[in-house]
Amino acid sequence: MTKSIKTITITLAMAICFAVTCLILTGCGSNKNAAFSTSADAFGFAGATAGAFLNNLSSQSSDATVGASNSKMATTDQQRNVEIINQYIDIFDSVVGNNAIVSTKEHLNDANYNYKITTTITNLDGTKQTFEMKFKEVKRDNSLVTDDDDDEIESTLTGVMLYGDNEYSIYGEKSVEEDEVEIEFIASIDEDNYVIVQQETERGEQEFQYEIWKNGIMYDSTSIEIETERDEIEVEMKYSKEGFESTYKFEREGNQLKIYYQDANGSGYIRAKVSENGNSIIYTLEDGTEIIK
Repeated sequence: MTKSIKTITITLAMAICFAVTCLILTGCGSNKNAAFSTSADAFGFAGATAGAFLNNLSSQSSDATVGASNSKMATTDQQRNVEIINQYIDIFDSVVGNNAIVSTKEHLNDANYNYKITTTITNLDGTKQTFEMKFKEVKRDNSLVTDDDDDEIESTLTGVMLYGDNEYSIYGEKSVEEDEVEIEFIASIDEDNYVIVQQETERGEQEFQYEIWKNGIMYDSTSIEIETERDEIEVEMKYSKEGFESTYKFEREGNQLKIYYQDANGSGYIRAKVSENGNSIIYTLEDGTEIIK
């Protein structure tokens, strides 16, 4: 099948988001030892991160300030790493910490949508934010997907993603064969600003890949790998933008997160915790430098 490059890209993006959806819609069952206790939680994670990427397209400014804990000032590289981490700190805290991502699935009696997924994420400061997706899932024979369908199915979905006060359109394709899920999905502001998501699940390991497109040009790309080993959840994020590449690994350490990072300029770690007044997050680098967001 021949498609234009952009059409293929959009289809892939849609398939990705939808792949996550497929996990929810097909009732893959829960696994208490997995990073996400239900397939809806996995989909909620994919949707919430996609929504965060879209929100960040319109708010790229930095408001970091450097604390006076010592005489050192944060380097440009340090500030860039903190800026990247800060965009998604609450989502990663929910995955590796005690603040679980909780999602619920509802059937809708609506001409436009037959499913709704509502996801609640607990932020690092204890507050909560809610993400919602409403969509119609249709099989190749144009009949609606139901929870009674078997494990082998191909379908498409269309709908909307609600993230805060913003609404984004979604479209995707899904293919499910036993425990193997392939999804491509796009969540878009318009035809030039969108996120392409791809999701794969295998033996308790889940990988989410994202391409962020801004004004018709790929702005950056990110992949997130979540794996459960010996009842411990490991989260790794790889980030790439304009030649800059970095890797981050997240783990819980008491009441804060510890993030290991590595890029072309070196490696180290950053600790993140909520300030005493609860109004900001304090990022402390290994040399004692503080960056407050």
